[in-house]
Amino acid sequence: MGESRVLTCEEDGMDIDGGTLVPDPFGPLQGVRIVSTGTLIAQPFAAHLAALFGAEVIQVEHPSGTCDPWRVIDSRIPAGGGGEVATNWVQERRNAFYVTLDLGTPEGRDLFLRLLGTRDIWMESSKPGTFDRWGLGDEVVQAAHPALVITHVSGYGQSGHPDYLGRASYDMIGQAFGGLMNLTGFADPEPPVRAVPYTGDYITALFALWSSLAAYIHRQRTGRGQVVDVAQYEAVHALLGGTMVQYFQTGVVRERSGNKSPNFQPYDAFRASDGWIVLGAYGPVFDRVCRVIGADRAECAA
Repeated sequence: MGESRVLTCEEDGMDIDGGTLVPDPFGPLQGVRIVSTGTLIAQPFAAHLAALFGAEVIQVEHPSGTCDPWRVIDSRIPAGGGGEVATNWVQERRNAFYVTLDLGTPEGRDLFLRLLGTRDIWMESSKPGTFDRWGLGDEVVQAAHPALVITHVSGYGQSGHPDYLGRASYDMIGQAFGGLMNLTGFADPEPPVRAVPYTGDYITALFALWSSLAAYIHRQRTGRGQVVDVAQYEAVHALLGGTMVQYFQTGVVRERSGNKSPNFQPYDAFRASDGWIVLGAYGPVFDRVCRVIGADRAECAA
């Protein structure tokens, strides 16, 4: 299942100017080096997925003791050396290495720039402008390391409407702003329901990872890095299927319908004598279901 290690920048064996941290390379992403500076799910989970496929991932956290909230949110279990750690963090932070670094100091900035020189991809999820204020904006980093892929993950992107750029976003907000919550849950007057667990964050992580790897392939071909801008609401919006085409071509806004499909039945959860069953049938399978339950097609479709 993999493991997590905690390293300090001064620990013997961590060569910030080169060398590898992974003792036994594995997987299709072996040799890909990533530094991650985000918290919670959307960006760190992208780095975690890369680590599961063999990438060398270093997670940077602040040394003040204000840890990544994902370490403590949700159910907790005993941690090695005393204390407790969240089950979320144990499951979704495996195979990574951890350092603490204060990027708000000149020393931390210089050390971080050196670290970036040993990486292929840098993923971050701060509010737009945060790293500019620390003297680590894209222009500065690209001037120092033109082959580096920089991936920004935020709620609303790095450019656009000024009322949104400085706002933080979380899973439920991203699901609502991206339109997914207009489709999940039961019809009015029931409220919209978010897709669990943290679907808006996890889909954003997938977009962040494959976008980063696409930029990495470009860098392998050209020697030049790229800046990737992943907005959570856009990643969520990509899950809406044909609803946008349906609206702009027909004027119909697809509404919430619970578990039911708006296109065919049976496609729902049904209460049986000994619990719940989930049934999905389409085409010839639909006809077989009708025969099994002794109903005609009209009754099955109702």
